[in-house]
Amino acid sequence: MVRAGGFEATPMVVSGADLSGGIIESLPIGDPQRARGWLIDTARDFSPPEFDWYYVYVTTQPTKFWSRGTLVLDAKEPAVTIFPPGMEHVAKLAEPAFVFGVSSPTEEVDPSAWPKTARVASIEKALKKLGARRLRLIVGRRLKNEEGWEDRDWSLDEKGDVPTRQVLVNKRDLFELSVTNENASKSAHTHRRTSEAFACVSDIQLFWKGNKAMFQAVKGPAMIVVSTPVCHATVPSGTTYVLQVSNDGWGVDDDAAPCKVSD
Repeated sequence: MVRAGGFEATPMVVSGADLSGGIIESLPIGDPQRARGWLIDTARDFSPPEFDWYYVYVTTQPTKFWSRGTLVLDAKEPAVTIFPPGMEHVAKLAEPAFVFGVSSPTEEVDPSAWPKTARVASIEKALKKLGARRLRLIVGRRLKNEEGWEDRDWSLDEKGDVPTRQVLVNKRDLFELSVTNENASKSAHTHRRTSEAFACVSDIQLFWKGNKAMFQAVKGPAMIVVSTPVCHATVPSGTTYVLQVSNDGWGVDDDAAPCKVSD
């Protein structure tokens, strides 16, 4: 793990180049009792360390998920896969892969509708239609052109000028998951109560303001975690997954303010 810039109020950065022998790096995303992230750089089984957390897997290779000896999902393509709290499972991961784990109150779920999975090819198709906007997958509340993600497989309704996207609604808005890419604008911002994590296979540029303006070119695969109140901006070169986690339980929505990363 590398803390960019060498002082406390700076982003944490880990890339595949930093890992020795494919060690799994666990990064706290804000409070480590609330959320953590892992960069997987060698093939291995991943068993969730916390039973009552959501787990989000970003996989680039065919991946099988098992629960108590039963195969629950055979993802033959790169995908984003989401397990709810309380659903015991083991993921047989190939490198590179990313895992986000987030604490959340346990809710009663229909096992037949889980895990949720979205193919990366479908996600990237949607991003092309959205231009510079992020594709939201887990949200606090739905917006226009978003509908509930009820079935296991994520889908996109391409009718009209703006496609209708499926989203999971996290009613307490404790965390949100979105996807962006190289078309996103470089928008510097800061958060008062939200920690933000970025995961990408491709390279990404990181700008932030500490005691002075700072910059780091990060080689993918990589995971970056930015805590409050660091002013920061990222410039991805490819598909990038963004997890935002509420540090105080008051929600993620409306917690971004513009700032300047340059002197």
